Amino acid sequence: MPAWMPWMPKLLRWRVSWSGSYWLGSARVEMTGQYREMPGFLQFLVVVGLFSPIIVVGSVLLGQGSGSIYGYANSLLELVGVAGCSAVYFFSSLMLVKRVRSARLLYVLGWLLVSASPLLLPSTFDQFERFLMGLWINGLVGVLILFYLYKSKAVERYFSSEA
Repeated sequence: MPAWMPWMPKLLRWRVSWSGSYWLGSARVEMTGQYREMPGFLQFLVVVGLFSPIIVVGSVLLGQGSGSIYGYANSLLELVGVAGCSAVYFFSSLMLVKRVRSARLLYVLGWLLVSASPLLLPSTFDQFERFLMGLWINGLVGVLILFYLYKSKAVERYFSSEA
């Protein structure tokens, strides 16, 4: 234990071993090492997926009081539905880090679910044409992400290497 850490509780102490893996208390966290092995753009996609529940729920909650932002929740059930769509995106990002091959397709499905999740909110239908334009753009971005995840040599090398 470094000399500057005696005041920290045992569970919060980080120790770095020579192999590059990190320890948080007694639990070994290998995901940071696997994250560092990823290609740069794939790292960006994972970060976007990990922050998606915060972004989605935050945008739905911030839309409550303003008339200019479409897509606010009228009930808790609507909010839970939108958050559930972003949960698929979140967990597929974790699966990408763990090198699960099916995570690539699940990631694109999560992207499309998050893009279509405002359909669960009745306030979206007030500005439906605007929503449809955004849905088309998000669908195109989803196809581009799909091509990147399956056609990039760097991504293929990442998934073919051992964890």
